[in-house]
Amino acid sequence: MAGKLLAGALIGWLIAFFSICAIAGEMPGDSAGMRITLFLSLAPGVIIGIIVTYIINRFSQHSVSEEEDHLLENRLEKLKSLFDQGIITQEEFNEQKQKILERM
Repeated sequence: MAGKLLAGALIGWLIAFFSICAIAGEMPGDSAGMRITLFLSLAPGVIIGIIVTYIINRFSQHSVSEEEDHLLENRLEKLKSLFDQGIITQEEFNEQKQKILERM
């Protein structure tokens, strides 16, 4: 997560830098102007980049978690069906069920 936040912060900083240049209508002409523009874009760019990265990461974790839960529920239902049909024994059912529940 820390690596993603750092990458998001740097990307946000670059976007803010180029946004300031676009608003100004030109890139800074000298090193002093470049340093000032980089400094002014630092805080808003990093903050926005971190927030966007955090939101994207939370959304993707939530989606994956729900999908995994659904898949594990399907596996439990299939396992129960195999047991009800007499294809697997009670011991096999309990063993496989325990493995599935440990992943939840």
